[in-house]
Amino acid sequence: MKLKPVHKTYVLKQDGKRSKRIIERLYIGSTMLWRNWSNTTIAAKMLEAVKTIEEFNLYQKDLTEFLGVGRFALVKGEFSKKYLKGVASSQVLHKVPANNEHKKKQEPVKDEVEYISVAAEILSSTSSSTKLRVKYAEKEYEFLISTKVTNFPGRVSLVSFQDQLIVDEYWLYKHCKLYELQSEYVFRVKSSSKYGKGRLYVLSDKLGHEQTVTSQTLFNDGDKIICKVRGFQRTKKHLNTLLLIDARLYESAPVKPAPKPRLHTTPASYYPKGKRPEAWLREVEGLGKHTATSAFKCSCCGRNFSARQGCKIEFRDVYFCKACADQIFKKSDKGYLRIVYTPMGNKR
Repeated sequence: MKLKPVHKTYVLKQDGKRSKRIIERLYIGSTMLWRNWSNTTIAAKMLEAVKTIEEFNLYQKDLTEFLGVGRFALVKGEFSKKYLKGVASSQVLHKVPANNEHKKKQEPVKDEVEYISVAAEILSSTSSSTKLRVKYAEKEYEFLISTKVTNFPGRVSLVSFQDQLIVDEYWLYKHCKLYELQSEYVFRVKSSSKYGKGRLYVLSDKLGHEQTVTSQTLFNDGDKIICKVRGFQRTKKHLNTLLLIDARLYESAPVKPAPKPRLHTTPASYYPKGKRPEAWLREVEGLGKHTATSAFKCSCCGRNFSARQGCKIEFRDVYFCKACADQIFKKSDKGYLRIVYTPMGNKR
């Protein structure tokens, strides 16, 4: 299989007193991958560049250098999930021509899915990944499992579809004991939707694969929850293998700080009450003022401000921002003066 050309764009990242050279962009053929993209976006872009998991594994060295070992495993999981969804949904409806004796019929023509078991060899095993190599139909295939497999039985179960091989998730989770019955594990909430009297939560497991659980407890996206494994199931899409129950909160998602009110330092061009700054002086003349100690809305320009960005008029529910106050209380060398404009008519 011919590899597409790979190009890398490096930048210098400051790490304390040292500068570290990292890859900011990775080009595989004409497909560009950006380091700041999410794992889901990178997996979707990789699916445009390569069409099979076998071809994806050919770029493992470049992707690991680009993303790091841990993030590469998550991207590999997202890629496998998207690839499996495409495989499972490949059904073609074959229409039988109608004639005078028979009605129109539609027969679904499904591609054959075959489960095979072959001997496998462990090429490498670390605390975060396990690399396997198998031989099937006079070809060699390599698979990267993004976790350490400690109970490897010596043979691997694969799903064969359209001359492509993928690791059977049901076999991997159950027989390799990545998850054990009646044990509790931590999952991350990706999304949720209403389901009967409760909610259906889509979770991400330690391989980055999607699992589901129903619960009447309200969780937010990004929360980490603990679920108990009740059993295993084999699905048509080879996903959602775990049967989970008893969901409870383990760690809440980090709360993003509320944005600070924008500080307006320039005079407004529009006054909603129709009163310009010079007209307000007649109403507040002689009254004291002090710095606003809480968030407020300027009575003159109508814009919102945070505490200490303007003043409050005493004995009145009137606030002015700094820009409007500077125009209302014009300052001279002798202090604040009221400017009175008098008509200078030429009466004769």
